[in-house]
Order: sequence, then C-alpha cells, then structure tokens
Amino acid sequence: MRIVPVTEAHVQDLGRNLRAIDKREIMEATGLSPRRGLLHSVNTSVTAYAALQGSRVFAIYGCAQSPKRADTGCPWLLGSPLLDTQQRRALITVAPEAIQEMHQMFPRLENYVSAENYLARRWLLWAGFQMVEHVQHYGVQNRPFIRFVKEVSPCVP
Repeated sequence: MRIVPVTEAHVQDLGRNLRAIDKREIMEATGLSPRRGLLHSVNTSVTAYAALQGSRVFAIYGCAQSPKRADTGCPWLLGSPLLDTQQRRALITVAPEAIQEMHQMFPRLENYVSAENYLARRWLLWAGFQMVEHVQHYGVQNRPFIRFVKEVSPCVP
C-alpha cells in the first residue's frame, strides 16, 4: 500500500468505484452526485491523499478547515469496496499518522457520519473520535447523522 498526494486521475478512478454507503452519504448530506461530492471534498481540503494498492485507488481522505471555526478541521474518507474487504487493516496502520498530521493543523477535528455507516462509526471510535451528537435531520435529505469529534490540547512550552 502507498499513500500519495491525490491527483485528478485518483479522483476519477475512485469516483467510478465508490462504496454504496459513501455514495448515499454524499447525496444525503450535500445533494451532490458522488463524483462531484468527492471532487468537492478534495478541492476544499487543506490536505488530501490517495491510498493505493498497486495502481488501484481504494480510498481518498483529507481534511478541510471548518467554515465555522478556524481551529477545527473536518476530516473525511471515501473508499471503494476494497476498503471493506482487502485493505481495511492496511489503512489502520497509517491512520494514526494521518490523524496526527491533521491535528498539527487543527487541534479540533469534527465532522458528521451517516448513522447507517456502521463500519465508519466503528473505525472512528477505534481512532479515538467520540460520537457526541445524534442529529435526526442532517443535510439536504434530512437524514440521521452523528457528529464526531477528536481534540488535542495545544502544546504549551
């Protein structure tokens, strides 16, 4: 597995092969098509990476600055079906470093995950995020989502 800065070709590749739950989550939250939602996520992010197995993209993840709080980043991850089958463990090995990089930019990480996305919720808990609020009517389709948060204290010399 390799982690590389995301390119337009990676976005096109994953856009053709997103997991069904990710497609649904994008449409429920934003109203955008899955490909446009993926492109929007990449384009609004401070940092974005592609996870590759050989030449195949199995996930793209990144972090955008919150429009509401300068100290808050909005982490996200979208994947192909390979993420749930062959590559779950591989991504777990790089997650701590990726989250640490996000925390170097933002002491607070916060976003929303579909209440139906059990695997993502389980992964977020494993990664140290807290599920802090169940929102029954979230996004353009007013679907149930859960707000998740992870904070670190700034270092004081």
